[in-house]
Amino acid sequence: MPASHITHSTFLRSTTALVCLSMGSMQVQAQSIISEPLSLLRQESEQTRFSITVQYADLLELTYNQIVRDIRSWGAQSGHEATLVHMASNDVMPEGVFRRIDTQELTRWGIRARLCDEQLIVYYADNTFKSGITATEIRHSQKERLHRNGQIIEATRKAPLGWIDQTELVLESGERVAIPSCMDSGFATSLPRGGVAFIGRARPDNLYAKDKEWPEHRRDVCVAPQVGAGRYMTRTRFDPVDHRGRRPKDDTGAFIWPSTYGAWGLHRDNCYDAREREFMDASTRCTRTFMGKTSDTPALYRWKMKEIQDPSDPFKVVWIMVDPDGSVVASPQGELV
Repeated sequence: MPASHITHSTFLRSTTALVCLSMGSMQVQAQSIISEPLSLLRQESEQTRFSITVQYADLLELTYNQIVRDIRSWGAQSGHEATLVHMASNDVMPEGVFRRIDTQELTRWGIRARLCDEQLIVYYADNTFKSGITATEIRHSQKERLHRNGQIIEATRKAPLGWIDQTELVLESGERVAIPSCMDSGFATSLPRGGVAFIGRARPDNLYAKDKEWPEHRRDVCVAPQVGAGRYMTRTRFDPVDHRGRRPKDDTGAFIWPSTYGAWGLHRDNCYDAREREFMDASTRCTRTFMGKTSDTPALYRWKMKEIQDPSDPFKVVWIMVDPDGSVVASPQGELV
């Protein structure tokens, strides 16, 4: 189709199709995500001014989104530490790191990227564009496209397009997003004032984020002379998790970050001093015969019992017979009263 016949809706359909391609053919896709807007921008034939501004904006957004996706997929042991260090001090994108985009081609078109404090900014290094397009026109193009498509209320954008104003990115809505100071101080040149840019969070999902707290419980046996159902103890276990709320593992299946634990503390004490009890038991003391008559002489015994832990269950209490001194006897005999 000749470039003069490429309509705005045709561009949208082709861009959507390109972004939705499967990951099966990585070689073909290496440049497909940016090839459409780039090919249109290279053409010298007549195009509408609005079409050019949209292509500039889409090229910047596609680049931003792909870099964010790649950075999020990097793990704690992915070997991309050097790339993160590079992007924290050099705004020229490294080659062969990001999928589906040609960083050399993007660099020739003036696209730069900076990454620090888990914030990524992708922008045009200068405000010189094809056909005399201005940065303001590029900034307004996406909002205007939504209006032309009948989408009066803008969809929420993960990385809003805006213009750089000192230490902030000013969005179309008037909202201001703070730009980390390291975006300027850590680089040889400052960000271009008035330049078009996308900014947002970009960090590997597989990096440490916080400690997740879990309560742990245990029950300790009562120590003699106390008996009872035991002492209930509790402590806090701290499990380090990444930005997805998961605990990453290494190649051996072991957690990269081990758990840590707080001190055990008493939650509930069910131990008490062993109790003793006495009771009286009337039993036959002896039998005698007098004048042909047999009679029984009653005897009164005092028995003593005490609590001990059940030998078969350390958290159960049982009563046993003891001698007058309180010592456990195998065959207890009451004390004759």
